[in-house]
Order: sequence, then structure tokens, then C-alpha cells
Amino acid sequence: MKWIAAAVVLAASASVVAPAEAAACEYGACYSHVGVISRASEDGAVARMTVGRPALGQTGFHSLAELSVGTSTKSHSVEVGWTVDRQLNGDDDPHLFVFRWTGGPACYNACGFSPIPGATARAGMTLTPGTEIRVRISHIGSRWAIFFNGEEFGSYPDYLWSAPWPERLIAHSFGEAASSSPVGDVEMGGRISMRTFGRLAWCQPASSTDPRYFAVPTGRCALRYGGPV
Repeated sequence: MKWIAAAVVLAASASVVAPAEAAACEYGACYSHVGVISRASEDGAVARMTVGRPALGQTGFHSLAELSVGTSTKSHSVEVGWTVDRQLNGDDDPHLFVFRWTGGPACYNACGFSPIPGATARAGMTLTPGTEIRVRISHIGSRWAIFFNGEEFGSYPDYLWSAPWPERLIAHSFGEAASSSPVGDVEMGGRISMRTFGRLAWCQPASSTDPRYFAVPTGRCALRYGGPV
């Protein structure tokens, strides 16, 4: 739900990326992230991710993996992915989620999200741990459309943002652990790969914001991640 662009510091091992800082605490929780970032446009981005069932421990609020397209300041952002969130879903299973930011955080699976009647996927549905899912965010017409395994299942209309979306956008695919403590015991882990559409070509190397979580690049805009270690 919350993300930041992390600085990248190379570890002694050439295959592992070392973290730059510890968990950041705001909006009532402390967040740790592992992911990849790329330049994006209205064409959007697509990500493949392995669904997990990480343990929330004693301090956990949620553990998730997501794709986000938006600005670095979060004035505009749309997100989709899976989450283990006991308070949101009432269990410890992974569920599909959508989210948006409009200057600040909105809410999960609602707050202007318009589901498509009859779509196979729906925000909040339970997912199977160990399976791979494909999610996509693209601007189509006057909406930010969200896809699950190739099917559009809903969108956020443009009028939810008071100002037009800027041309310079960022696509970010990452794992996130949120807890009540900067040294929480929330598990995080899986695999993520991402690509942006259109003419955009670069991808920032995989990075972690917390020394307890690792990021192992597995390709361009792809990584294996986990922890705490």
C-alpha cells in the first residue's frame, strides 16, 4: 500500500542487493519494502508475482506483493496485488486487492473502484498460495483499468483525481511488510517480475529498505525476495 524509492547499495555478494535503511514508520505502521522500479507512462505496466501466505507474527498488520503505477509523491497512484491482512479480510489467507492514492491513501477494494459485473476476478477474493498471478495497470479511455490474469475486472475513473495525471510516472513492483514496530516479525517473500509498456526501457536494480529482508535479482526488473533473516 505504501512505497518509497530506495537507494541501492551493492553487497559483498554480486547477486544480493543490500538494504539502504530500516523500516519507515508513518500512517500508523512501520513499512519494509523489497522491489524494483521503472519509468512508466499511461501505457502502464504488467507484473508476474508468486502468491504467498506469509506469517504476520505478533506485530503484523499485513504482508503483500503489488504492482503500482503513479507518481513518486503519491499524488496519483493505482495499485493491485495480493495481501495477507487479518483486519481487512478476517483470515490469514492471501487475497486479491486494489488500492489508490490521491494525495494520500484511500482504502482497499472500494473508494471509487468500479468492478466489472460478471468478471471472473473480484477485489478481495481468496488466492491460492504458491500460484503465479499476472496483474496489469493501464490507462484506457477515461479510466485506469486493472487486469488479473489477462482479464479486466475493474477500474478507477479519472474524475477521482482533481488534477490530470502527469506525464512522468513510475511503475513499482514490490513486497511489503507492515507492522506495529520497526523491528516487527512479519514474514515477506516470493518472486516478482515486471515490465512497462511503450518506449520506456530502464529499470532500477532490485532494492530493499530494511536489513532484515533480502533481494536477489533474477533478471531485468525481476527478483526473488524474503525475510526476515
